[in-house]
Amino acid sequence: MSFTVVPEDPARQLADPGPPEACPYCGKRASWRNGCYERHRLPLDPCRVQRWRCQTCGRTHSPSPDGVTRQQRTWPWQEILMRLYWLGVSLRATSASPEVLGCFVSPTSLWRDVPRLQMEVQWGQSTRCGTFIRESVVAQLSNDGH
Repeated sequence: MSFTVVPEDPARQLADPGPPEACPYCGKRASWRNGCYERHRLPLDPCRVQRWRCQTCGRTHSPSPDGVTRQQRTWPWQEILMRLYWLGVSLRATSASPEVLGCFVSPTSLWRDVPRLQMEVQWGQSTRCGTFIRESVVAQLSNDGH
């Protein structure tokens, strides 16, 4: 599935892939537009994602463009936040740091993400975020002479 970014105005863009091929829940090919919501591919790079409703089962789904995660936090954001936490910054301070750039994260959300990312690192499932963080933290600590 390819995504076309259509400029709506300079500040906002719509990532519109067109109608989905099939509902991810029931497999039928009958969907209609059901609003949209804003996500960030990178910090300060907003896009609107189309929401679809299946006419058969009534459930909604939104195919995400590349770089957009299920949460408001993209992979680069999750990487930054996990680095801060693993370097000893408190959850409250870590959650307050991205607010300057418009990414709001609660300490509870971070608390929920930490075990998930640690499990991905432990089993080697996440080379994009967790493993990179662990290796960079180990390198950082070994360079400090501790």
